[in-house]
Amino acid sequence: MIDLTLVIISQVQNKFLGEPPLTKVLSISSEVLSGAVGNTVARPVLTAMGHEVMALPTVILAVHPGHGPTEPVVTAPEDMEKLLAGLQSLDRLEGLAAIITGYFADAQQVVLAAAWVKRLKAANPHLLYVCDPVLGDNQALYVKEEIARAVRDQLVPLADILVPNRFELEWLTGMPCASKEEIIAAARTFAPATVLCSSATESENTLTSLLVTPGEVIEETTERLPAVPHGTGDLLTALYVGHHMLDKNQPGAFHIAVSETFKICEKSNGSVDLSLT
Repeated sequence: MIDLTLVIISQVQNKFLGEPPLTKVLSISSEVLSGAVGNTVARPVLTAMGHEVMALPTVILAVHPGHGPTEPVVTAPEDMEKLLAGLQSLDRLEGLAAIITGYFADAQQVVLAAAWVKRLKAANPHLLYVCDPVLGDNQALYVKEEIARAVRDQLVPLADILVPNRFELEWLTGMPCASKEEIIAAARTFAPATVLCSSATESENTLTSLLVTPGEVIEETTERLPAVPHGTGDLLTALYVGHHMLDKNQPGAFHIAVSETFKICEKSNGSVDLSLT
């Protein structure tokens, strides 16, 4: 039985159910066979909102690595190229409104993704590119440094919207991000890009995310839950992009995305995986 928490807890979505897809979104990230991270979050969330999603996996895993060691099946860059070229040859990339990139398993995948972002944005200057630099957390990288450097040097400069956590923002900029003021200063080095810094500041009982544009800073604070499963960053990115595509209102999209992410996290607290049903 489908819980309309996913579809998506707000009256905004119900308005669009049953209508043709609002926008086409290309999501390039990881996938898992069991659980909800990467594209395994992006596809159902964005589809539930009425968007058409083309999901290209960079790696396929049985489960999130946080649950234990699994053997990854990495998509070869040349195979990613074939798949994207296939979409283009069949005109499936016509009308593409947004590209999201997340986790990469190989530095050459990043180079390929950057080339396609450049190509598609050159053909459509209104195309939105959202870079979720999935690099690390808790003061450590969890990808190879060559991948992190490739994301920083190849993809970040192309982004219209960046969605790092606090550690990723600090790593990408080389600037301290211990306070709200430092986070804002670091985020604004990417102007005119907008930066959504998830879990930017925290206390014992709360988490605050920041949306930093060249002209304003918006804060959203939620309760800090003790046992949230993996995938919350992917969920927040998908919800933010999905709502941004609805009406281009970044503050409104940010507010709704944080609120809906918290509701799903609250429902999933203590579970092995995020509950999207």
